[in-house]
Amino acid sequence: RRAEQKEAMATAVAAILARDWTGLLDAFRDVGLLPATPKMWVDPATGQPTDGLGPGVWQVCDDTTFRDAFVAALQNETTTDATTDAAGAQSFTDVTARLTRLALSYQFVL
Repeated sequence: RRAEQKEAMATAVAAILARDWTGLLDAFRDVGLLPATPKMWVDPATGQPTDGLGPGVWQVCDDTTFRDAFVAALQNETTTDATTDAAGAQSFTDVTARLTRLALSYQFVL
């Protein structure tokens, strides 16, 4: 299992460098950072998605919804700032910040 996790971590790093966000998602699942069944944080009264700062419960969501949210969270805008280089490549800090925001709405195993 340890060798598989090392390989998955190497795949994750390569996916970040290549900006292959679906590959990163799959590598995170292989490492165990994401549950096999995705869950989103929802308002207990309405069942509507909400951020993880308010009251809520984890609710199973379909994989396509989660994949779309994961990729959208990591898509790089065309602006250049302190977390991107002149070519628009994202830093590991930026990827971490975006995933941290995503973890307020979707379950991660941290």
